[in-house]
Amino acid sequence: MTLENVFKEIELPNEKRASTIFNSLEDLFKIYKTLEEKTKYFNVLTPEESYKECFDYCVSAFQTVKINKQIINQFLEKLSEKITDKDALGLFISAMIQTSYNQGCNDFVFGGIEFNYFCAYLKGKPEDPIKIKCKDVIGNNVLEYSNNVKFVGKRIRCNEFMQNAYCVEANVKRIEGKNDKYPRTWGVMKNATKCKLKADLVMAETFMWWANECLARVNLADSKILCYAKNSKLFAQEIKFWASPMFDSSGCEIKAKKVEGYIDNLKCKSFIIKS
Repeated sequence: MTLENVFKEIELPNEKRASTIFNSLEDLFKIYKTLEEKTKYFNVLTPEESYKECFDYCVSAFQTVKINKQIINQFLEKLSEKITDKDALGLFISAMIQTSYNQGCNDFVFGGIEFNYFCAYLKGKPEDPIKIKCKDVIGNNVLEYSNNVKFVGKRIRCNEFMQNAYCVEANVKRIEGKNDKYPRTWGVMKNATKCKLKADLVMAETFMWWANECLARVNLADSKILCYAKNSKLFAQEIKFWASPMFDSSGCEIKAKKVEGYIDNLKCKSFIIKS
């Protein structure tokens, strides 16, 4: 699917209009509504590819528009009651963050977030990563496909976190499922490359699956860990896991002071794994 006409109802600004267009938050909301209409059809197609294309188009649409941290937060604060599509909102906010960063702004700070794809598809520079602080996040696909980002958070409740990320550093107090019915997030750091994660507690169905050259310092509960991973390390005070760790992995290392889990149906209470 192409999004050539995604903003056909909105006239993109030329150089003369760039200083005046989008002065109103309602102007931004008009673009958002067009985006929302398009994303209704993505779930039945290929959302990852379509969403990335949509994110790129948003960034292109914003490239002559001045967007800063205050505008992003004002958009969330004043227009959140009008927004129903959690996927479209996340893509839109991520595109605004990317645009603001491209224009020289960094160090983004947020309070509570309740939408999907927060900080997805972001791309910072190795010498100047995108820096984001957020108190709480409820939503799926957080930091998905992000690149050169430093993220600090308190509590993340999501289905996926840091999946397919590259060179991302995250420092989070707690990562878990979205609610009591699903207490564990589906996956953390799946397919991540050269990423680092520090957390007091992670409750994940799968942790660092297919990870490559990653490092995690976390206390881990009830997870399948480091399967198919390469050259990755997991350090913790305490690890609780189910299913054999490091299945078909190489160059990986797990160290912990206290470990509880099952390896070939034999319960182990303390061990150090190296491979």
